Amino acid sequence: MIGAAVEVTKVASASSFESSGNLNPSKRGLMAMQTKVQIKKMTMVIFAVVCFLVMFLPQRASAQMGSHFEFGGDYNWVHSNAPPGGCGCFSGNGGDGWAGWRFTPQWSFDGEFATMRSSNISGTPANLTMYTFLGGARFAVHSRRRLAPFGKVLVGGAHASGDLVPLSSGLPGSSTVFAMTAGGGADFGIAPALSIRLIDAEYLYTRFPNGTNDHQNNVSLAAGIVIRIGRD
Repeated sequence: MIGAAVEVTKVASASSFESSGNLNPSKRGLMAMQTKVQIKKMTMVIFAVVCFLVMFLPQRASAQMGSHFEFGGDYNWVHSNAPPGGCGCFSGNGGDGWAGWRFTPQWSFDGEFATMRSSNISGTPANLTMYTFLGGARFAVHSRRRLAPFGKVLVGGAHASGDLVPLSSGLPGSSTVFAMTAGGGADFGIAPALSIRLIDAEYLYTRFPNGTNDHQNNVSLAAGIVIRIGRD
């Protein structure tokens, strides 16, 4: 999402992507149109939420907290799911950046951008690059202790390209679909404005066409740093 945090990007399995090349051009065209509509609707929802928070957040909360923004960056390890009827599991590595606006002591609105890449998948020359762009809510428990657990739900889109996202001709292509992630983790404060994100474990759901059920369930783990600007 925008700054840096571990929104561990999760990738669909090799078999799932490969089967998308079996779709006829007309069906792929219809699915691409539906995907664009989904992404547009999700973008409008995220934009509406941001506008609401900016315009209607009570002035009292602002006066009590002051401006409080957070930024982060992480290393991500992603493990794909097994495709329908078999296991073509593989892993990838990447990173992400995110930014968050804390509008109450516990709640924040986060935006995140993450990337992941996997090469030589299943012992072949095949490769896959995936990006996610997500936004949503994060709830964190802040106390006098340094450890701050959190949970979050983000929605948006995912874009994948490479050998595992073939065109109808069989050549490498690309696809953009709906995506969402849910998970949680913990930050450990080492200074008033700096924390270490010990872990961020997430489930990532994507809607890449695979000729069977057209969705993927993936898992990612991440760790990094968090920088805070402002005062409580």
